[in-house]
Amino acid sequence: MRIDRMGLSMFRIESEQGRVLLTDPWISGNPTLVRSFMTPKSLSQIDVLVVTHGHLDHAPGVPDIKKVHPGAAVVCPYELGSFFRSQGMEHVHQLNMGGTIAFEGVRITMVSAAHSASYGLDRTYVGSASGVIITLETGYRVYYAGDTGLMADMKYVVRNYFKPDLAILPISGIFTMDCEQAAYAAGELIQARRVIPCHWFPNPEESPDPKEMAEFWKNMPHITPAVGDRGKEFKSIMDERYPHIETVVLELGEGVNIRTTYPERAVLAVGSK
Repeated sequence: MRIDRMGLSMFRIESEQGRVLLTDPWISGNPTLVRSFMTPKSLSQIDVLVVTHGHLDHAPGVPDIKKVHPGAAVVCPYELGSFFRSQGMEHVHQLNMGGTIAFEGVRITMVSAAHSASYGLDRTYVGSASGVIITLETGYRVYYAGDTGLMADMKYVVRNYFKPDLAILPISGIFTMDCEQAAYAAGELIQARRVIPCHWFPNPEESPDPKEMAEFWKNMPHITPAVGDRGKEFKSIMDERYPHIETVVLELGEGVNIRTTYPERAVLAVGSK
């Protein structure tokens, strides 16, 4: 399996059998977007867009991508899917908590998230926010939490029932868990063998477009605590408190190869593609 971080919480996940998923696409106005990914060739490879909720940094990229690749499937919460369908979008698969859909051996199950949800500047109601469990063809399970705060479901549903191998967790604070809370979630509640942090903003000089990041920061000063080396902060906490859990920090544009077959489930390499 290959996972590449293409934006704030946007991950390209390619299974060992070649299925390609993209989580929470944010394109227009995204200062964290890896521009090299936005080519017709790259977008045409996407099999499934996995959308956890409707906020501006998670869902508005769906129409952008569908214009280039209309055949890409969309998996999202029920009300958000109804909204997409009302816009004339096809291949939209609506789930609710506990629901599962399969795509050629890859299963996507919707689980809860402690977060709000709306779409666009008019704050259109699009149902509840969610997380997902992605079960690959080999049985390897990825818990992609979307945006969430701490919740008991991380232990009693995600850990006890789904038993994920990898957890992808937000760490920015303000709108999600911060580094301390996410470390508690990873080490005490979920207990996957591996964790990847997401949902933090780089310093302007380290972003794909420094000028756009600086402008975004200026227009949204409330995100300031979510800017900086949050990934390193999270890894430092994890390495100190939960060294048995492998913490993999992917900067924007970086990816990791993970062997998902038994008995050697291991990280193979980290770096740009």
